[in-house]
Amino acid sequence: MKMQILAVLLAVVAVRISTAADESSSLARFEEEARAYEIQIGDKSPSQLKLQPKSVLNWINPAENGEDGAVFLWLQHGRPEVIGTFFTYRRAATGEEIFKHSLHSLSSLPITADFAERRVWSPKTAGVSFQPIPEAPPPAESSRPRLLQMKSLAKDFSGKIVDLRENAKSLRLLPQPLVRYEPTAGECVDGAIFALAEGTDPQALVLIEARRAEGAAPTWQFSFARFHFVHLWGYHKEKEVWHVEADASQTKSPLGDPSQAGKIYISLQKK
Repeated sequence: MKMQILAVLLAVVAVRISTAADESSSLARFEEEARAYEIQIGDKSPSQLKLQPKSVLNWINPAENGEDGAVFLWLQHGRPEVIGTFFTYRRAATGEEIFKHSLHSLSSLPITADFAERRVWSPKTAGVSFQPIPEAPPPAESSRPRLLQMKSLAKDFSGKIVDLRENAKSLRLLPQPLVRYEPTAGECVDGAIFALAEGTDPQALVLIEARRAEGAAPTWQFSFARFHFVHLWGYHKEKEVWHVEADASQTKSPLGDPSQAGKIYISLQKK
């Protein structure tokens, strides 16, 4: 009997070691893909965005063909201007592994992105549109209270996803922000990105920022951003404040497809 229990325990340990090795290998692969990007901001005098080398979220979605991915940021003056996720899944019919790159502009300026020295993405329009958070208090004077304010404000946001087969699901707010940032320049004084997720898989993003216009005191503002190409809705205190239609063209489009390059969000297959 003792030998049987020992054998079971050894099998469990072996599975855990194997799983951990697979996760480490996948993450290293995603990090390598992120490093292969050169992303610039601006059109007249573009400047290089800085990749935050470690992922801000490693996620899985077993319900969706075993999806496994990691989220990365590219920054300027400490503020994320581009967010991306790299992930894999297996096609149900064939078992073929699909590798996808998803990128979203969080900037008001044009973005250009080269992958392995090839231009693959070049949105010209703003990727986010901020609006005041109704009934939000003024941003606190110091850093820690502002973080507590952002976490509290985020609880009022929720989301819904409807896939291409018209299956609807509610999205849950992950309790901790993907990232908190206090930029050294620009209109944003403080900010955080929260994820609305299916499991741990982020499907939509909520940016909450203390933003100031020239000469004015900062106010709390928000913007949604998609992180999937299907139908998405965003709500504040159960009132609809955001919606994007599905973009089925991104289901199988390859990375570098010229017809996709100008979109503020892309989710394309690496061939």
